[in-house]
Amino acid sequence: MANSKGTPPAPLHPDVVNRLLDLLSTDDDFRALFTRDAGAALAQAGGDTGGGECLQLADGQTLASKEQIANDRQKLMKVMGVPWSFDGATNFRAR
Repeated sequence: MANSKGTPPAPLHPDVVNRLLDLLSTDDDFRALFTRDAGAALAQAGGDTGGGECLQLADGQTLASKEQIANDRQKLMKVMGVPWSFDGATNFRAR
């Protein structure tokens, strides 16, 4: 469904979601890249850079810890495997 920001990205392929979550829960360099440029990080994980703007954390937001991402993996897999909206970054920010 389109909104004022345009058409939201399609669901991520399960392989891309798995790779993204693997890297976010283990790799400090990838986590830094994701924080700076979610589109580049998504491409590195095998996804389309077009969805990066939806995953980009807003200024002042902190990425969830590696442990939190690992603990919430099943929830994140479910959320990222369906059509998502422009607030996709809320799934990865620290609570």
